[in-house]
Amino acid sequence: DMLLEPTTHYAASKAAGTMICQAWANQTEMPIVIVRPFSAYGPGEDSRRFIPTVIDCALSGKTLQLAPGVHDWIYVDDVVDGMIQIAFHAKELRGKVVNLGTGFQLDNDAVVDVVRTVTKKEINVEYLENRIRSYDTYVKWVADISLAKSLSWKPGVEFHEGIRRVYESIKK
Repeated sequence: DMLLEPTTHYAASKAAGTMICQAWANQTEMPIVIVRPFSAYGPGEDSRRFIPTVIDCALSGKTLQLAPGVHDWIYVDDVVDGMIQIAFHAKELRGKVVNLGTGFQLDNDAVVDVVRTVTKKEINVEYLENRIRSYDTYVKWVADISLAKSLSWKPGVEFHEGIRRVYESIKK
């Protein structure tokens, strides 16, 4: 229920999409629900994304260039399960925004630590404090999942287990 305050064209297009969907849902009474998955990850994710990059650095010995950041990481299977639950409740959720996340945030250093633990490999890190992107969040990025939980949904894959699954899929 936070106020939408986009600072980029991309963010503005997402905010506009939300408002158009809500208006359409209200005018037509169609069961349109806005789903906001937070930072989804899992096997098969593009190798240039953050978690596969960290795992690649653990496996290859390359230095990881790490900028500050925080995320509410949610495993892809939990996103799918959440969307299925939302679809079952679409009529009662019409026009609402449902967040799918874990309700917990991790900073980028914590993600690297979990990857180190799972892979049992050292990761060389070069910190890039001056490479902060204007649209990224650095203090708070955590989903309020109370509405999703009211549908009898909750995330089921703990982060450490999710990283293990991604690692197993990459190292093959």
